[in-house]
Amino acid sequence: MFDNDFAVSSCPDDASSTNYTLNAWCAVSQLVSSQGWTATSTWYPYGVMLNAINQYAGSDTDYWLWFGNSEPGETALNQHVLSEDEQLLLAFGTGPLKITASSLSPLVGSTTTLNVFYFDAVLWQWLPGGASNFLINGQVFSSSDGALQFLVAAADPYSVFGRKAGYIDSSTLTITGISQNSSGGRAPPPLNYPVLFPVSSSVNVEKAVEFLISNQNSDGSIGSADLYSDWAAMALAVFGESEARDKLKDYLTEADVGTEFRATDLERRAMALMALGVNPYNGGPSDYIERIISTFDGQQIGDPGLFNDDIFALFPLLKAGYSGQDQMVEAIVSFIISKQNYNGSWEGIDLTAAAIQALSLAQKEGNLNFDLADSVRRAKKFLRNAQEFNGGFGNNPISTSWVIQAIAALGERASDWKNYGNDPAGFLASYQNDDGGFGGKSATIDARIWETAYAVPAALNKSWDEIIGAFPKEIKGVRSDEVPVSAAVPKLPPVEAVVSLPEVKSEQVEDKTTESLIVAQVSANTVLSRDLSTNENKKKIIYLSAGVSLLAGLYFIKKFFN
Repeated sequence: MFDNDFAVSSCPDDASSTNYTLNAWCAVSQLVSSQGWTATSTWYPYGVMLNAINQYAGSDTDYWLWFGNSEPGETALNQHVLSEDEQLLLAFGTGPLKITASSLSPLVGSTTTLNVFYFDAVLWQWLPGGASNFLINGQVFSSSDGALQFLVAAADPYSVFGRKAGYIDSSTLTITGISQNSSGGRAPPPLNYPVLFPVSSSVNVEKAVEFLISNQNSDGSIGSADLYSDWAAMALAVFGESEARDKLKDYLTEADVGTEFRATDLERRAMALMALGVNPYNGGPSDYIERIISTFDGQQIGDPGLFNDDIFALFPLLKAGYSGQDQMVEAIVSFIISKQNYNGSWEGIDLTAAAIQALSLAQKEGNLNFDLADSVRRAKKFLRNAQEFNGGFGNNPISTSWVIQAIAALGERASDWKNYGNDPAGFLASYQNDDGGFGGKSATIDARIWETAYAVPAALNKSWDEIIGAFPKEIKGVRSDEVPVSAAVPKLPPVEAVVSLPEVKSEQVEDKTTESLIVAQVSANTVLSRDLSTNENKKKIIYLSAGVSLLAGLYFIKKFFN
């Protein structure tokens, strides 16, 4: 539909606001108006949602997504402040590919591992690309599993991007071979991967906790939804006694997970309560252990199409008295193992880090009929290979926080995992803001609470096993002591919010001013509208390159667990 540079001017940041910002909704609405398209949008309390452009209208199976510089949008378009020359992608019925390289500056004569991933909007995560192509300086290399070992033959730049039928081409990487120096040793790391953080770099945990407390509501909750309170509970619990922690504990022992829930909602709440020393069987408004067990179908927990809910089920169950002697636990562990990929991962960095913690806990509890050591070893190798030159993982603090916790579960320390002198702890510390919190300047308060809550336990080198209190197994009808068997400290796995929205009036916009239109997704290429499937009405994309003068940063990643 559109693929070109597009100059954007500021517009209202809300349907009825007089405050003007240079946000992504401005780009979408102004583009729609300039092209003479017809668009419909809906304004919710959290922001605007794009319903349709021309004949491409959202449904239960197809909908509009937006991406900023190849990362999925985590806020409403009107809440995302554009940066200069940002590439926005608006996609309908499809999504972009992402490409990574194990090294952007390998030695001449060595190989670098290329991987292509596609974005799964249901799981909200990047998955291995499977059958796909790599285009290297115009030459096509095919792969059956989305991975390619590329031999760097010369000290010249190589232009590389990924392609897969039905998806949008990835952005382009530039790989440059490095010649050996005269002594025969390896040349120093490329200039864009220096030793960034001194060994002494560390998160100021006290300031991070102060940031969380500063966002506590009068009822004791933190953030606009209970999922943020759950995660914050873990952070406050691991930090120690405080009035804010007690207020949050009082709130969570009264606020129940409703009837519309996913297994992960129950698991997260049980973990939060157990971190605060509350018995998950009888210390709150529900028996959360019984409710988690009620989602077991004989083979796995919750949604049979997912395995994150099985990974996170192990934490509350194993800390609430269940063990490998229980057939349910054995079935869950077996299901998790069956989902491990050949490269040792569970799809990506985040869930692999979570699985390491869960299986390490299962190993410790024992009484299982199989050995988990090999699965854990392969997963650890995957994470080692995934570490960036800057010491981090996924180039973001959230994934890095999870990995640091996995390292703790392995009995190791983040400071021992160095790459070119950089370790995960230093990388994480570099993302802390002056106010103590984490998250980009344009991120919402909820997003920053979320990210900060993840960082606190990681900074303290605490795994979820160490955070969650242990309680004796409770038999139906017999109440156990509410005092935890062992002290616990908090930190939960990432979460995905499910929000109940009020009914809102949808508005049709045709050649109207900016405040009436919804913003789209961003991409790095300039592209003409193109059909990505045999069904012309199914998969359409719009590319924009927003040429703006305002420079702002945004970083926030949605997690699988909420």
